[in-house]
Amino acid sequence: SATQTDSAGNISPAATTAITLDNTAPTGHAVSVDQSVINTSNESAISATLTGLEGSGTLSYQVSDGSSSVSGTATITAATQQITGVNVTSLAEGGLTFSALVTDAAGNVSPAVTATVTKQYNVAPVLSGSPSTSTAEDTAYSFIPTLTDSDTGDTHTFSIINKPSWASFNASTGELSGTPDNSHVGSYAAITISVSDGTVSASLAPFTLAVTNTNDAPVGQNFSFNLDEAATLTVALANGLLSNA
Repeated sequence: SATQTDSAGNISPAATTAITLDNTAPTGHAVSVDQSVINTSNESAISATLTGLEGSGTLSYQVSDGSSSVSGTATITAATQQITGVNVTSLAEGGLTFSALVTDAAGNVSPAVTATVTKQYNVAPVLSGSPSTSTAEDTAYSFIPTLTDSDTGDTHTFSIINKPSWASFNASTGELSGTPDNSHVGSYAAITISVSDGTVSASLAPFTLAVTNTNDAPVGQNFSFNLDEAATLTVALANGLLSNA
């Protein structure tokens, strides 16, 4: 409260006002970058979300690649606030650090909160899937690996090493398919399926594919002969052979 005394000694009524003392810096907030990876499709306008804010004040942010940075400010209007349109085109590929400082209405400045994200123009594709490692003769076999690539617009080409002779391979889909017959019974080792996006490649773990034998029905074959009257015909057949072909 305060009073005023004039030159004649008259004293005014007391005037009062309330003052709130705040010397505590904001705490308890956090920041996260909304994009999982930064590339050519989003580098001109990334965003970050801050949570746990006091709901008022201001914030300043900086995104750094370790040697260069971009920065900006915003007014806090809610407990959760998104910063949008941050252009990091000028920053180098690699790890980026997004840091934010919060200033409350009393001018107290928080410690920096940070989040990291990777800027990478070309992310390696990923192959997954578990091919069957056994098939019976005369049975159709097919395996198509699953391709995952966070890059948009990449063209992928599949390749294979140690492809079984009886199988075909689709370089566009990675499908290995075919129907082995009795002559293909056996084991085919170190089959490796790979994919390339033109810059980097990925491969499945090598696998062995066994073609198992099945019981084939016997096949009889006709044969012709000339035989004199009263003569005897003798045909020697190997064990289990029902034809002389």
